[in-house]
Amino acid sequence: MELKKISIITPCLNESASISHFYEVIVSCFDSIKEYDFEIIFIDDGSTDDSADIMSSIAKKDERCKVVINSRNFGVYRSSFNALKYANGVATIPLMPVDLQDPPDMIPQFIEQWEKGFLVVAGARYEREEGVIMKKIRHAYYLFASRLSDYALPKYVGEFQLIDASIVDELRKIDDYYPYTRGLIASITNKRVVLNYVWQKRTIGKSNMNLWKLIDQGLNGIVSVSTAPLRVLTLISFSTSVVGILFGITQVIAHFTFAKTITPPGTSTIIILMGFFAAINSIILGVIAEYIGAIHSQIRGRSRVTVLQTINIENIV
Repeated sequence: MELKKISIITPCLNESASISHFYEVIVSCFDSIKEYDFEIIFIDDGSTDDSADIMSSIAKKDERCKVVINSRNFGVYRSSFNALKYANGVATIPLMPVDLQDPPDMIPQFIEQWEKGFLVVAGARYEREEGVIMKKIRHAYYLFASRLSDYALPKYVGEFQLIDASIVDELRKIDDYYPYTRGLIASITNKRVVLNYVWQKRTIGKSNMNLWKLIDQGLNGIVSVSTAPLRVLTLISFSTSVVGILFGITQVIAHFTFAKTITPPGTSTIIILMGFFAAINSIILGVIAEYIGAIHSQIRGRSRVTVLQTINIENIV
């Protein structure tokens, strides 16, 4: 009987210490899952160590492993999203790093829920084995992004999800230069179930993530799932314009009443003009912000990744 295939997309950057162990853990995991096999799509995202060589060596021994070598570092989101076109499984995990902080023992539970008919089985990492400060910051971000989102964005969910092949097909149609994968998945369907798990502390290798990358990814996530910040800017702009107009009117009244003998000649005129033009500029900026939001939604689509070499990849879906 032919086994059903689960695709696992694994981007790597200088992960030579972790790749082989990750592969062995995945093999062991699927040895215990009946009727299913796997394919790992390793992506070397501009590594300067021997990560690419280790991936290539594994792929030569096991055809279930594919390798995509990027021409330079394009980032985890761009690289993993681009690799969706190489996935041939009945379902796909769109991003699973080799650090094993997302536990592979969740995969059988993902498959079990997927078999019940859910198109998306999402892992929610509410509990994290990390410092209290970072945990609080992440929780605050997830709550903020979820509330701002234009659609139902599940809290504490990353890219560690099992998504049906039909969802993968829809994602392939999206041309986004900087894809926020979890947001795009949420925008396609609400037919999902969320399973909680503990995001584990890394034990092998060293993380390539830093504060700047976290900020960059966080801002991209907010911008990708919502136009609410632009709407807030519009409200602030119009509120400022109202205040400016009221301030100008107040100055006119003051000039002809109680402040007539106090205010030096010309002062009221300057204040009125400044308030008026500030109000006009605020209105203009508010309107421009709305148009930028509309344009932004249409033109975000440049080439994401340049691939230098592939191994065990023949037909691109």
